[in-house]
Amino acid sequence: SGIPSEKIVVANMYIGGAELKQHLENANAGNKNYIYQLFKSPSRLDTLSVSIEEALLKESWDIITFQQASHHSGLESTYDPHLFRLMRYVEAMNPNPNTILGFHMTWAYQQTSTHSGFANYDKSQQKMYQMITNTVKNEVLPISQLQFVIPSGTAIQNARTSYIGDKLTADGYHLTDPLGRYIAALMFYRTLIGEELSLEKVEFRPNGVDKTQQLMAYEAVNNAFNKPFEVTNSTYLEAPEPEPIEVNGLPFSYTLVPGYWNTNATEITNGGSAFDLQFSASNVIPKALLPVGSEIVVEPGYKYRVIFFEKIGDQFKVVHRTDNITTSYTLIDEAFWGNYQYIGFNVSNTEGTVINDILDTVLTKFRLYHPEGTELGHVDEDLEF
Repeated sequence: SGIPSEKIVVANMYIGGAELKQHLENANAGNKNYIYQLFKSPSRLDTLSVSIEEALLKESWDIITFQQASHHSGLESTYDPHLFRLMRYVEAMNPNPNTILGFHMTWAYQQTSTHSGFANYDKSQQKMYQMITNTVKNEVLPISQLQFVIPSGTAIQNARTSYIGDKLTADGYHLTDPLGRYIAALMFYRTLIGEELSLEKVEFRPNGVDKTQQLMAYEAVNNAFNKPFEVTNSTYLEAPEPEPIEVNGLPFSYTLVPGYWNTNATEITNGGSAFDLQFSASNVIPKALLPVGSEIVVEPGYKYRVIFFEKIGDQFKVVHRTDNITTSYTLIDEAFWGNYQYIGFNVSNTEGTVINDILDTVLTKFRLYHPEGTELGHVDEDLEF
């Protein structure tokens, strides 16, 4: 788009699973119960206890989008009057009269999703998608102040007709990282910038997305932009031969024990249950040992989460966990680390079976590499657990 990345400011007002009705209630009451997630290249900063009004005043926003919680995204009765009134509140409180307002149309759940909200759609992906598109046409498009719709739901549904199939969510409803999220991000870009996606115009593809997936994503998004409320079948029907994995670094030795790093934890969770024993957790690893240029390789049949820690005295506390990742190769760059200095990993297999007795095998399925000559002279003694 020609805009330097350092000039782009993106913020998200986050309450997990919040519905339009709840957002309106929070706005009217001035509730400071959002996490204000601020993205400024190359990092993200979270601020707790922020109100919608406060967020509106933090920047001179060019664009503001709304969306319904996924479980209610196809239920027309959950939009009126909440969306219109929320939009009017934003118009009244937003100091920038030139802000453009839009709506983000989310996606149907994976057919095997166990999300309780899937029952609203008789646990049918096709029915959920159809109800979402009908709802947006009936409840969003008539609001003239909303100047655009970002049809991510259609882009995802288009991509599901490709060789990727119904494998674009990590847990049945949240998009996979990186491919699912990449498609949604491209849909935002395509809608907001207005130019057709092509390799000549948009070169970026994240680690873990191969060239064929990139082209498939471009096609899915371009077709969704042109036909936002109907599925267009992909022409990418056969999976390409896997690209050979070539690593440049030296093997990095780490340890795994049964259990997993949970959100906000300071120690590994392992109560000995069958659930706990489906996972293995690594030791805490400082950035000095896995610097930019390091590599992650995971074999088919296995997945992992990256766990980010902050050091508090002699303890390490989990402050962020990624979604499960199955991408075979990841090159660690500055964006991977962000502002963090310590990471670990939860590793499991994709079948969800007990692995506590095969950790030696797991170590061969999930491998870390760091550049030759990586500084080994400084390792905190309290990394052992």
